[in-house]
Amino acid sequence: MISITEVQASPDMHQARVLVSVMGDEKEQTAALAALIHSSGYIWRQIRPHLKLRSIPQLEFRLDNRIAEEREIQDLIDTLAVPITERPAGEGAEGENLA
Repeated sequence: MISITEVQASPDMHQARVLVSVMGDEKEQTAALAALIHSSGYIWRQIRPHLKLRSIPQLEFRLDNRIAEEREIQDLIDTLAVPITERPAGEGAEGENLA
């Protein structure tokens, strides 16, 4: 599955960097990106009639790994978090003594 996560257009609207997220391993991501790059002319022709711009930007596809990186960071945080039920009695949310 491919999702467009962001589009960054140049100030003159001649170029547009399309950041995509691809579900799958590295091989699947590389294959999906290659397919998008190969099809960029076709995709450009398909969106052209729907945009009311003087110049339709050329599309440059790039992988966006932010979602995977955020998931890794969240997994690390989750392994460090101590559930409330495991805290010693009398300690608050940030470890202060409530007694």
